[in-house]
Formats: sequence, structure tokens, C-alpha cells
Amino acid sequence: MKICLINSLYPPYSRGGAENVTHVTALSLRDMGYEVLVITTDAESYIWDFKPYKLEIREGIKVCRVRSFNMTSFHDYTRKPLWFRLIWLGIDMVNPFPALSVRKILKKERPDIVHMHNTRGLSYLIPRIVKKIGLKSVMTLHDIQYVYPSGLLIRGEEKDLVNTFFLRRWYEGFCKILLKSPDVIIFPSKWLSDFYAGRGFFNESVKESMRNPVSKKPRNGYAKPLKDKKLNILYVGQAEKHKGILFAVRKMQNISTMEFRLSIVGDGSLIDDMRREFKGDDRFVFYGRVSHNEVERFYNMADALIMPTLTYENSPTVIVEAFSSSVPVIASNIGGIPELVAEGETGWLFEAGDGDSLVTTLKRAKSDIGDVEVLNHMKKRCLEESLKSDSKKYANRLVNIYSDLNVSR
Repeated sequence: MKICLINSLYPPYSRGGAENVTHVTALSLRDMGYEVLVITTDAESYIWDFKPYKLEIREGIKVCRVRSFNMTSFHDYTRKPLWFRLIWLGIDMVNPFPALSVRKILKKERPDIVHMHNTRGLSYLIPRIVKKIGLKSVMTLHDIQYVYPSGLLIRGEEKDLVNTFFLRRWYEGFCKILLKSPDVIIFPSKWLSDFYAGRGFFNESVKESMRNPVSKKPRNGYAKPLKDKKLNILYVGQAEKHKGILFAVRKMQNISTMEFRLSIVGDGSLIDDMRREFKGDDRFVFYGRVSHNEVERFYNMADALIMPTLTYENSPTVIVEAFSSSVPVIASNIGGIPELVAEGETGWLFEAGDGDSLVTTLKRAKSDIGDVEVLNHMKKRCLEESLKSDSKKYANRLVNIYSDLNVSR
């Protein structure tokens, strides 16, 4: 069976979960003996370069990097001002040039299955092209970008002008028309499935629910006494407003009744401002971006991971990675997060953007972590949850879905 995976980004380029899932899936399918083709964007996809795509072999997988023929490449457009991004997105949605390049690749390769993830930068026309060629299609959704162009919706801003403006509603309706209904839609969370179902998307598709896979191997962890009664908390992610880390640090700065240390791993547009604002408070340590192997070292030292997101998240990979290291999670009770974090079992939940709720939850977490019996139970449950995201099990289930589609041809 030949399987084509399509996503906006693919290593060595990465921004988040979708590309990690695509990469893990590609490697797992390759290891199972399947022929894998990846179609993704080219980092140098400028309009004046007329070579449609370039081919490379990466980790034994054929990778086609398609030029977008837009104002700038997908890799660069997020750095541009809002007006530029809006025009870029308008072109991208119906851009025939990358869509024709993808069509050319698909007609040449004739894969048995086309599994789409994010197609921004490759044109929203891709699902229609796949269907018109007559290929079986699967699509995994990773966020709410087909309703809200940024893929972000911060709690409390649902009724802001930018989210209720008629152009946003037109965008949603246009996406519904462009995407049509792939044969199978995979939702990593029930919350995301309900979100799109409530807006009338994918009415003719078969719906599947599958947690995103992680390649990180589970590691047993055992409870240990809190060092000097200090709670060691870890944050792994972007230093951006919607991730809530600035909100969390500002609230935690005023805590005087609890000793803690917060290690912040990752970078972003707020990182330099945060370093300046909290300079001199040695409870907050900023490490910036580190390698994947180095992140494991931070997990080994952490009593808990914190994910204080302010936006509706789907199924954050970082939570499962923490579980794989037997680390419970303190997280916002929003989006699909409660489907991963069970109160008192694999972590603790607080109301997104609520400082009092955050502080109360931190104190509750410290109390539980200080109880060896409770903590050992939580660590065991974290490992059990991480096994549900095993990459091999995920790939096997995908193959079953692919095989059923091929039989129905």
C-alpha cells in the first residue's frame, strides 16, 4: 500500500502538533513496510520561482516540497503584518498553482490513500482535487482554523468584533464549501468533533476519534519527597499571549505562601519582555528553546507540568509527553484538555484565565505531590494514559482505516 501524507510543514521545519503527528505517522508507517510519500510546502515558495516542487529523500521517505506561488512562503507569512496575512490567506485558499503541483504529484504517484492534515500554503482546493482524481482520502483536524483563520479563540473573546465580523463568517462558509467531505475525518478530541459538527462541517464523512500519537517512550517514575519543600513546575511551549504563560507567571509572582520554582522551556514573541519583567525573581528561570533530548532532562526534574493556555486547545501533545515521563499536569479546563487531564488522577484543572483558580489549584497540586501514596497513584495513571497515544498502536489503527477504504473502492 502506498500512502501519501500531506501537511503544511514537515521536518526540519516545525511549529507544533500537526507536523509532529505527520512525522511520527510517516516513520511508523515506513517501519511497518509501507511506501510513504509526503507532500509539504517549500520554505522558498516565492511567486517568481517557477519550479513547482522539489523532491528529496528524508529518513527513507520521499518528500515533495511544493512552492506556493504566493506573496511569500507559508514559512514566512506569519511574521508579516495583519493586512498582509489576510491578503495572503485569501490567495492561498483558492491558489491554483500549488494545487496543480499537488495534483501533478498525485497523478504521477497514484497513492492508495491520501491522508491530509493541514493544507494551508498548499491551497484549500486540495481535498476537492483528491476527490476529483478518484483517490480515497482521510483528513485529520488539528485545530479550529477552518472557522477561525488563526486557529485560535481565547476564552472571553468569543464575541469580540474580529470573531463575529461578517468576513470571518464568510470565511467559515467558504471553507465548508472548499473542503467538501473527505471519506474519513479523524478528530483527536471529542471537543473538536463537536465543534465542527455544530457548524455543519463534514456531514458526509465517516468520523473517527483518535488521540494524536507521540514517539516518546513511557518511563516509570516514582514519588520522591519534595526537595526543600519546593514545588518544581515545568512549562514547555511558546511564550505567546494565547498560551497563558505570561498570565500564569504574573499570578504566581504574588504567591507568598508556597515555595516553588518554574522552569520555562521555549521561546516566542514575549520571551524577552518576560525576562526583563521578572528579572531578579529567581523562582522563574527562562531556558529558551532547547533540543528534544534536553527537554527530557527537564521532565526528569519536574514535579508537575503546567499548561495555562487561554485558548481552546484540541489535544496538546505536550500533555501526553509529560504523562510519558510520569509527570502529572496542571492545566486549564478548556477545549479538549479535560479529555486528557483527569482531576486528581493525572493532574489538576483550573479555569482558564482565572488567577484565583490557578493559585488554589497550585496549592492543591503541591498537597497531592507531597503525599507519596497519592503521587505514586497519579504517576501510574499518567503512564497508563500515555499508552493510549502509542505511535505503533496509532499506525495500526490508521492502516485498518486505510484498508477498509481500499476494500470499498
